[in-house]
Amino acid sequence: MAAKYDPNEIPKVNPSHMHEAKLLGLFPINVICNELDSTDDEWAGVIFIAYVSRVPAIGETIDLENGKRCRVTEVSHRVARVGEGSFAGLLINVVADELSTRGESTD
Repeated sequence: MAAKYDPNEIPKVNPSHMHEAKLLGLFPINVICNELDSTDDEWAGVIFIAYVSRVPAIGETIDLENGKRCRVTEVSHRVARVGEGSFAGLLINVVADELSTRGESTD
């Protein structure tokens, strides 16, 4: 799975997902996983909203649905729109880099 990352784009959180997540004690975070061959000039990776019970810490790994693993390198906050854009808030932004499948430790 690949996506184009636009740093000027504001993440959108689906209100119905928020309601269900709240019932489960979860909250949204924006996850950006950079692929191994990604560069500043030509970004490659995946961006998605995940619902979590706690924020992944720097150094932890994220196992993606496609079997790839990413290590968290940065945690920050970003303005996000909820629903049709009438409500803005701060969304936790987690950046991670894909780990090599050739013997790189993932502990």
